[in-house]
Amino acid sequence: MDRPRVRPGINPARRADPTLIIQGLMIQGLMIQGLMIQG
Repeated sequence: MDRPRVRPGINPARRADPTLIIQGLMIQGLMIQGLMIQG
């Protein structure tokens, strides 16, 4: 039943995709805001 063919590092990454994407967007937004304010 359980065949570890899938690499153990792929599943958790896929499961954490939405949170990572949200965090990335948040960080990018903060970076853009900082550049806009500095500019």
